[in-house]
Amino acid sequence: MELKSQGSQSVQFGEPKRSAVEMKRIQSYSISILFLLGTSVSSSVLAKQDDDSASLKVSGKAVVFFGPSKKEYDLLPDDEKAEMDEVLSDFYFYSDKLMTYLKRHRIYSIMTSVKTIEIRLDNGSKTSYKRKDFDHAVGIIMTDGKQKPNVILGVDTDEDLLPELEKYFHMKLR
Repeated sequence: MELKSQGSQSVQFGEPKRSAVEMKRIQSYSISILFLLGTSVSSSVLAKQDDDSASLKVSGKAVVFFGPSKKEYDLLPDDEKAEMDEVLSDFYFYSDKLMTYLKRHRIYSIMTSVKTIEIRLDNGSKTSYKRKDFDHAVGIIMTDGKQKPNVILGVDTDEDLLPELEKYFHMKLR
């Protein structure tokens, strides 16, 4: 399993005050550590992570949950924020439930708001997804490192998504 978050190169510890840029780097570094250890990342990270220049590279068995960055959310008109709040609330709720199943079966999961997600297959081929090209603000990308990644856009319940995940990964998750 490989995960690289570009756009946050170094983290300096031990300083009494940290700038906003340094805090973003620390958050990104912490997310990477949790992911590499096989720990599901809490969906609350999505709202805090807003490094629009970052990209995510994933290989192996993984599910990437993606949505808007805090910066993108903050730029929405007020009338669209109410609708987005409902979408994000449901997305976080069902994503957290799915992450529990995935962790039990050693399928890595991460919540991200990066602009570009690159999936690398075991045969060396790569597929890049740009969130701006999707017609939904949220969704998931499944990869097992072998077959073509599967993208599901929008919000679905865990009960609706579990059969899709089981079919893709060829295993019972419940």
